[in-house]
Amino acid sequence: GLLVEHTRSADACFRISGAGFAILAPATPENGARTLADRLVGVISEARPPVDPPVSLAAAAGFVLSADHDHDSDAVLTRAEEALDRTLNQTLTIQPRTER
Repeated sequence: GLLVEHTRSADACFRISGAGFAILAPATPENGARTLADRLVGVISEARPPVDPPVSLAAAAGFVLSADHDHDSDAVLTRAEEALDRTLNQTLTIQPRTER
């Protein structure tokens, strides 16, 4: 899908909830993770799914780096969810697009 098309072959994309996704991007420094998150938000915002009526997509992204004290994937996922919550309460929304 769209996320796989815009990530590296070493990255892994997962659906973690109805509208939530996670991307594991190994060996990615903080600035690379931030760049990836920003780029994917832009790609999603520009996407025009082939549906009728037309819709516009919007996305918000948060990211975390795996820390030495992370003992399991739940700890990383919890921190990632908290990071997403801090992105100014933005959420993935699907709204009808009005034609002009």
